[in-house]
Amino acid sequence: MRIRNTDQILIGLKKRVVKNPEQVLQELEKIFRENKESYNSVISLSSEYFNLAQERISGIHSNEEANRISNNLRSRILALIDTISLKEAQSFNFKNSIFNKILVICKDASRKPFMASLFPEKYFKGVTIDASGIKQDPEAVKGYDLVIFDNTPYSKEEENTLLLHYLEETSPLVLYFGQRLTLLYDYPLKAYFANSVFSIHTRIEEMITYLKYKQE
Repeated sequence: MRIRNTDQILIGLKKRVVKNPEQVLQELEKIFRENKESYNSVISLSSEYFNLAQERISGIHSNEEANRISNNLRSRILALIDTISLKEAQSFNFKNSIFNKILVICKDASRKPFMASLFPEKYFKGVTIDASGIKQDPEAVKGYDLVIFDNTPYSKEEENTLLLHYLEETSPLVLYFGQRLTLLYDYPLKAYFANSVFSIHTRIEEMITYLKYKQE
């Protein structure tokens, strides 16, 4: 049975409480923005966590006592997460989702599962992955906001005909993912570069923000 996105949000928050309760509290602030009572509870818990951190540094509590307080705070956060309504979870999911239409081109078909893992459906609602190696019709590509070109495996001898098709024959901006190519410098207004799983999402956010302001 497939878990609903709203349930995934609650499960994800609970899992992260153990390692990073402060980050979870930041997200709960956003979720409970319109719920005064719950929002106040989040602020109170955040204040208690801050005080506990300061008291740990000062050595006011023994390790045993500090752990007891910390566990109590985590339990209260978990209880607060259980009060998230369906409407609040859906609103949070909507606000944190990316609805832009993104076309991911995989030069190598074996890369498709990996690239798909970078764009979970929970957050990315409009991603299409093409690993056929066939150049898509420029008219069809017009329907996308952004093209991501995965250039792994890299080869110095390659003519990059598939990449050049999307750089020269199609209209969306191109986010190149892979080892840097000097030819990208010939397309400063069309191509952007990312070379790690950490930078690719940052680049996507930057490009989506640019497109948003460009359309206004």
